[in-house]
Amino acid sequence: MIFYYICSNYEAAWIKRYDPQQPKTIESSDPTTELAKLRKEMQRITEERDILKKRGVLRKPVQMRYAFIRDNEHIWPVCRLCSTLDGHHRGYDAWLKQPTSKTERKRQWLE
Repeated sequence: MIFYYICSNYEAAWIKRYDPQQPKTIESSDPTTELAKLRKEMQRITEERDILKKRGVLRKPVQMRYAFIRDNEHIWPVCRLCSTLDGHHRGYDAWLKQPTSKTERKRQWLE
């Protein structure tokens, strides 16, 4: 059995878009609706900016970016961290599950 990890944001968007029981949204020029959309987008952009400001992590190797994601997943959603840092949530999940290397165990023992 193959299990694919789907971020809740993507799943909700997919259901909203393709579920026949969901009412179809009609674009309106209502200022409050437009303001809500802009606030949501501003929050997303602010989160991405804050993620990128942390320690120049974007220029680091993938393993270091995944370590950054692990250390900050309590602050931001994993999906947002992965997309901002040019990683993939499946790669992150695989990185979390991989066993520690012999060299890493030796380093930990020496510390």
